[in-house]
Amino acid sequence: MAKKSRRERRAGKPTATPRVPRSQPTSAPIPKISPAGIQPRSSAPTRAAAPVTRTVTDFREEYRYVAQDLRRIAVLAGVIFTALIVLSFVLR
Repeated sequence: MAKKSRRERRAGKPTATPRVPRSQPTSAPIPKISPAGIQPRSSAPTRAAAPVTRTVTDFREEYRYVAQDLRRIAVLAGVIFTALIVLSFVLR
């Protein structure tokens, strides 16, 4: 729940919104254009698309650097954790 305010509520001034006149729709119909040079499509059977061949990607090769970075982070975290344990015994 919201905290109560110590200020008094002011009566807001009604804001006058400017009225914009609506545009009148035109009564002229939209002409339909039918080009004489274009023929309708024939209902000839369409050829099926060729099946997509998927290549097998070796993710170990693609993301080799990720595994190396994770190992580096794990070693660094282990060193820092060991340093914290050693410092806790030294500083007592």
